Amino acid sequence: MERRVDMELAHHRLAPSRSEINCKVCISFTASVVISTFTCTLVVFHLLGVQSTVSPVKEATGYQKLQGERTQNTQRMPRPNAHLVAVCSDVDGVLSWQNSSKEDLNMEYNDSERSLVIPKKGFYIIYLQISYRFTENFICKGDNVVLIHEVIKRSLLRYSYTKPKNVISSLETVSCTEKYWGRTTHSMARIFFRKEDRLQVKLSSNWSLVDIYGPHGTKTFWGVYLDRDLK
Repeated sequence: MERRVDMELAHHRLAPSRSEINCKVCISFTASVVISTFTCTLVVFHLLGVQSTVSPVKEATGYQKLQGERTQNTQRMPRPNAHLVAVCSDVDGVLSWQNSSKEDLNMEYNDSERSLVIPKKGFYIIYLQISYRFTENFICKGDNVVLIHEVIKRSLLRYSYTKPKNVISSLETVSCTEKYWGRTTHSMARIFFRKEDRLQVKLSSNWSLVDIYGPHGTKTFWGVYLDRDLK
């Protein structure tokens, strides 16, 4: 009987109590939570490290792509410019022009109006050279031969063009007593134009005095090119 009691007491001592079981469960759960939190933290830091390493590369690649597209657009769209040489003038004194090569003209030239059409608003540089020379058929009236030429502009207003406006003019005089004379005049200006403005070169003197002979395009020519566009 005493031996049986001793065995029950020993078994009772070996068996864990409820509080001990609860404590072990709590410790085990806490350890699992700590390990999971630590693992998640490592994963987050790893992802952040990968993102910080990859993002600048992607950003740089996108910037380079944008710059490349801008460069290509710039190469595809050269600045408007024209360089024309004189052919002849009509009875109204407006000179006719032509370009020597495709590179000399990348803006519209209206052949029927003998005018250059401004493609976009901005500040343009205009240069003009006209050469005159004595001719046997020309009859000088008065004391002097007056040589006047001008660049005129017509602007689009609603659905029609305005009256011609003088933007550049040049004047030269030659005595009627002078024989076998020659004159060359130069003009240059920086002028603001709007889109669809039209430019012409007009003479107020006899068109037969204009020298368009000799080496092609070296005596009488003019040009326009965009200096600064205003978008």
